[in-house]
Amino acid sequence: MNHSARLVGALRDAFAALLDLVLPQLCAGCGDPFGPLCADCLTVWGRRPHRCAPRPGCPPSWGCCWLIPGSGPM
Repeated sequence: MNHSARLVGALRDAFAALLDLVLPQLCAGCGDPFGPLCADCLTVWGRRPHRCAPRPGCPPSWGCCWLIPGSGPM
């Protein structure tokens, strides 16, 4: 890695840290101040897709996470 690439990387990291101080990232799932996704929400989003319970008259569907109001992340 040459000198200019390291300098650009260091400036980008410094700017990202400064921007995080001024405009902190909140978790997109639950709003915690550890964004863009906190560890709990990342665990939920990392689950494998599953087949959802069928509903009469609806086509089969798949889900990627379990969203239960008040159950924590998401």
